[in-house]
Amino acid sequence: MEVKNLLTREFLKKEYIDLNKSTSQIAEENNCSKTSIKNYLKKYKITKSNDKIMDSMKNTCMKKYGVEWCQQNPDT
Repeated sequence: MEVKNLLTREFLKKEYIDLNKSTSQIAEENNCSKTSIKNYLKKYKITKSNDKIMDSMKNTCMKKYGVEWCQQNPDT
């Protein structure tokens, strides 16, 4: 199946918004580039709320480092 047939508005909304997946996750799972995912999200005007973005950041920090929030500079 071609990427353009797979990346429908409904599919991307479910993956990106409802399941809170990153563009990298969606791209990897669907064998396409992150740029393609971003372009289709922009085309369909699909954006995440700030709450969803913060949840994603917290989840990433917890998975990678075992803490809720990551700091860029631990000395501050």
